[in-house]
Amino acid sequence: MIMPRVLKIIVTNLLILVILIFAIEIAIRIKGDAYTWTEKGQGIYVDPWSRVNNNPLQIRGTGQYQERYPEFLYDLEINEEGVRDIKHNVEKPLNTLRILGLGDSFMEGMGTDFDSTIMNLIERKAKAKYSSDVDFEALSGGVAGSDIFRAYNLLQERLIKYQPDYCLILFNNTDFNDWLIKGNEEGKLSEMSKPSKFERILFKYSHLYRSFTINVLHYSWLQQSPKEQKVLWKYFVQDFSKVIEKYIALMGSHDKVLFVYHPLIHEYEKVEYYLPFDELEALLKSKHIKTLDVLECFKSKDLISNSVYWKIDMHFNSAGYNNVAECIVEQDWPTP
Repeated sequence: MIMPRVLKIIVTNLLILVILIFAIEIAIRIKGDAYTWTEKGQGIYVDPWSRVNNNPLQIRGTGQYQERYPEFLYDLEINEEGVRDIKHNVEKPLNTLRILGLGDSFMEGMGTDFDSTIMNLIERKAKAKYSSDVDFEALSGGVAGSDIFRAYNLLQERLIKYQPDYCLILFNNTDFNDWLIKGNEEGKLSEMSKPSKFERILFKYSHLYRSFTINVLHYSWLQQSPKEQKVLWKYFVQDFSKVIEKYIALMGSHDKVLFVYHPLIHEYEKVEYYLPFDELEALLKSKHIKTLDVLECFKSKDLISNSVYWKIDMHFNSAGYNNVAECIVEQDWPTP
C-alpha cells in the first residue's frame, strides 16, 4: 500500500511541475520578450547556425523587390552591383566628391523608402551645408545581412572602381554576431563552441529556455556563455584590426575612412552598448581613423527611442535615418 501511495505522490508532483513549466512558458510567450527578430517580423523562427550566406560579398540579386513587414511596406531596387542604389557611371564627374557608405540593413535602409536612406540624406545635407564649386555624390554599398568583413570584400571586388573619395563604415553589434557565424573577410572562423543540436532545438521551441539562458545565465542570443563571449571578443578585435588596415590600404589613406557605430533599440533605451565598443574606438583612434558614436549624438538631441526606431522590426524609421545622416554631416565629414 505504501509504494502505490508514494508513486501517486511522485506522479502528482511531476504533473504539477509540468503544468507550472507550461504556464510559465505561455506567460513568457505572451509577454513577448524572448521572440527573435525573424519571429517578430516574419512569424518564423530562423536558426542562425543553419542558414549561413557563404557569399563573400553578401550581395543581393539584381532586380525589384517588395519588402513587407508588420510595420511597413516599401519597394527595393537592386542595381548591377548587388546593392540598393541607382546606377552610377564608373567614371567620376569633374569637381565631385564621391562618398561611399558600407554596412548592413541599416545602411541599405530597411524600413524606409530609397530617398530616406542614409547615403541619399547625406548627399542632400552635404550639398545644402557647403556652398562650393565641389559637388557631392553618394553611393550606397549597404546590404542586409552584411558586416564589416563582407563589406570590405564588396569594396575590393566591386565598388573601389568608382573611386570613392570617402568611405563610411556603419557598424553595430550584429557585425560581431555575423563574424561568429561567417568568419572574417577570408571566411576563416574563430575557434569557438557552436551550440549543440539539442541546445538549438531547446532554444527554438522553448521561450522559457531562451529567457533563462539570456536573462539569468547571461548567454548571448547565439548561445555563448559570458566566458565564451569574452574570449571570442578578443579574436574578433584581432580580425577587426586587420581588416581596418585593409580598408586604409584600399582607400589610400586613414583620413578617407569614417567609422560610425550605432546602437540597436534596446541599447539606446539602456544608454549602453552590449559590447565594449570603446575598445574598438581606441583601436581606431590609434590608427588615426575618425569615429562617430551615434548613441551619444542621439542623446545630445534628446531623441525618444520610439521616435527613431520601428518598435517591432527595430531598424531605424525615416526619422532615425535622417538623424543618423545629420549626426554624420554635423561632424564636418566629408569636407570639400
